[in-house]
Amino acid sequence: MFCSNAEHQDLFRQWDVVHVTASEFESDAIEKNLTTIGIPVCVFSMRAFSEAFWLGEQAIVRVLVKKGHREDALRHLDNLQLLSDELNR
Repeated sequence: MFCSNAEHQDLFRQWDVVHVTASEFESDAIEKNLTTIGIPVCVFSMRAFSEAFWLGEQAIVRVLVKKGHREDALRHLDNLQLLSDELNR
């Protein structure tokens, strides 16, 4: 689901999703753990947009890393046992 904002549409061309959650607390933890080791991170939360208010608790938060960093990020998160959901493997 994308809006008409070209920056949002381009986001997924430059970044890879490494984690999907319904919890902004969880996405913050993932973001902090990855940035600590120097991996560029971007968090895209559907809750940040008034157009998605109707999704309520089903609005998802995606944690993305810059292209080329996905495998390192997944390995790091797996070592920390932060990837408990099969969706994120």
